[in-house]
Amino acid sequence: MTKAEVEKWQQERSIAVVGDVMKPVLAFQQSGLSQELLHATKDFQQPSPIQAISWPYALSGKDVIGIAATGSGKTLAFGLPGLNHVRAQQQKGIYQGVLLGSVAGEKRDDDNTFLELNCLRA
Repeated sequence: MTKAEVEKWQQERSIAVVGDVMKPVLAFQQSGLSQELLHATKDFQQPSPIQAISWPYALSGKDVIGIAATGSGKTLAFGLPGLNHVRAQQQKGIYQGVLLGSVAGEKRDDDNTFLELNCLRA
C-alpha cells in the first residue's frame, strides 16, 4: 500500500495515527506472529481495524495507545504482540511474565481465555 492508500484506509475506518504512518496488517499471515500465536485468531477471517493498525507499531517495539469499542479486538491487538515479545525473549534465555489487568469485570473472562489459548496461567 502507498502512504496515500494507508491514509485512505485509516480515514474510512475513522482511525487517527500520530507519528509515522505504517502499513496495516490486512491478513493474519502478514503479521509476523508465530503459527502458535496465530491459533488465537482461528475464529476470525481477518484482523479487526484495531489489530490491523496497532500490530505493525507494537511488533516493531513502539508504544501504542489504542481506543476502540468493546468487542473490537483490543485483547488480541495488544496481547499477541506482548506474548510475541515474551516468547522471543525466552528463546534468548530471558524469562519474563505477562501481566494482564482488567478494568471491567467481564474482561476477566476474556483475559482467562487469552491465557488458556497461550498455555499460560493466572
